[in-house]
Amino acid sequence: MAIERVGVVGFGQMGSGIAQVCAMAGLDVVAREIDQQFIERGFSRIDSSLARVVKSGKVSEDDAKKTRGRIRGTTALADFKDRDLVMPRRNGRTGSRDCTSSIRRWSCSSSRS
Repeated sequence: MAIERVGVVGFGQMGSGIAQVCAMAGLDVVAREIDQQFIERGFSRIDSSLARVVKSGKVSEDDAKKTRGRIRGTTALADFKDRDLVMPRRNGRTGSRDCTSSIRRWSCSSSRS
């Protein structure tokens, strides 16, 4: 099964980086946060990062816009229902997976049954 649609749990520093890398690879990304303000911060990080890679000449302005267009933020767990893969975040202090039971079947198991 080819992975084309990715979900990212958490849109902080690590989650926004994961979302950007996936989008740059051409994947459709949904990033989930608990509040809209965190989604806006995540997009701010991505916008800054994309501006840096455009300025360095590694990516064209057009490619950066396409990358940004492949990422969508949400506060709804239901938006993961069509994802081929959902990446759980890691707890920074313990290194353990931070999975909620609501999304466990998508993010913490090897199959989407």
